[in-house]
Amino acid sequence: MVVFLCAGLRFGLPAEQVREVLPLPSLWRREGMPPHVAGFFRLGDAVLPVLDLAHLLGLREAGAVDGAEEGGLYRHLLLLASGPALLVDRALDLAAGGEALDDPAPPDWQNGCMTARLLLGGEPVALLDSSRLLDAHEAARLAALTADAERRARGWGEAGVDAG
Repeated sequence: MVVFLCAGLRFGLPAEQVREVLPLPSLWRREGMPPHVAGFFRLGDAVLPVLDLAHLLGLREAGAVDGAEEGGLYRHLLLLASGPALLVDRALDLAAGGEALDDPAPPDWQNGCMTARLLLGGEPVALLDSSRLLDAHEAARLAALTADAERRARGWGEAGVDAG
């Protein structure tokens, strides 16, 4: 699993759900977008959405995510195998397994995205399932926002141009 910090807490995602860990790039964002959408960035020819995981999980209020902000230079994106990238505080490690804790994950917490709680290196880690982070309505809304961002970015042509 990929272990990372988000709002000061340790989380993990199964390694097969994470395609890549990236440093925080410059993001663009338009006014009126949902607060848990941190913005968009280009990776090759693709325009990818970035979700602020701490805000999505209700752990922190949404805020600026510009790489120049305090701590922003050290934040990471977890590029998911299918879907958006997740903005986290810091990717920490790639780990195998962990000891299951007696206090299981609450089944109704955030669409049931927390599947287990583990003890790893003496620290608790909440194991997440990325396919459960968004419900069907949220996923459809994010797909529509991403399609709009792709159209706008194609209109500008150059990677890195602020499409907002």
